[in-house]
Amino acid sequence: MSASVRTRFLSSTAATAMAAISMTPLAPPVEARIATVAAPAIELTAAPVGAIPLAFLRNQLTFCGLICPFIVEGAVAVPIGIAEAPGIFLHTVLQTGNVVGALGSAAAAVTVPTDAATEKIIGNDLNLVLPKAQNTLEVAVVQAMDVLSGRTTPGAARNAILEALNQPPGQPTVPTGAHGLLQFATVEAINVVSAVAFQAGETLLLGIVQTANASATTLASTGNVRTALSAGITHARSVLNTAHGQVSTALNTAIMNIRAAAGQPVSTISSVKTQRQVRHGDESRRGVAHSTDSVHRLHRGGHAG
Repeated sequence: MSASVRTRFLSSTAATAMAAISMTPLAPPVEARIATVAAPAIELTAAPVGAIPLAFLRNQLTFCGLICPFIVEGAVAVPIGIAEAPGIFLHTVLQTGNVVGALGSAAAAVTVPTDAATEKIIGNDLNLVLPKAQNTLEVAVVQAMDVLSGRTTPGAARNAILEALNQPPGQPTVPTGAHGLLQFATVEAINVVSAVAFQAGETLLLGIVQTANASATTLASTGNVRTALSAGITHARSVLNTAHGQVSTALNTAIMNIRAAAGQPVSTISSVKTQRQVRHGDESRRGVAHSTDSVHRLHRGGHAG
């Protein structure tokens, strides 16, 4: 149940209870009725303490369902490719007489399944797992700061964190709830660290695998070392540009959001926040999509050769 629906539900429930009590012949004074009705309502809306650990564990199972099958896929396919590589090399040499192209075919027997599994693992992590996990962390940090400052109660904080935990994987739908310069600076610090350590880091890791695959498949299809190296360098540059863009976007947006929190209206801050989330998602998907298209084109060239 969303915050707005829950609020309307609680408001209508409290109003109904107060109306019913007011119709009772020997109703107590207004002050007494407020004390009797409000306290149970607060207790009923607070999530149990154990709800958050259970939701966290459920999320880990969901995340594993998005990633673990492809880890298993790679753990099976890559050793098979390694075992088949010598046979592919000999077969290609006997068939074409091109030793260099045969080396590329043998290497591609390993790089193709490695790339396929890695792309799915990192693609799902960047586009589905990381956005939700990062948003949940930010919500939890903001709520902890609110509890320490007395701005909210532990029960309300648990509700907000639980709502973030229960949102589906992918781009977050639950706002961080940040307010004030300190909280916006804290949230943006998390965003920047995530951009460097996870978004750019995983993009570079995927890029290493895809660069090796681009070189191997090009070598297999052309038998030309220079062309294979050129394909690998071109792809590596594209990956570096994507990673640089992820970090630059996070830094620039952090600066804009912190400046907005320091002096501009809240509506301006919200609009900047939305731009950051949308752009980050688009950049991640563009990077993976570009890599996928490049590899597919190279694979088609390899099969044609």
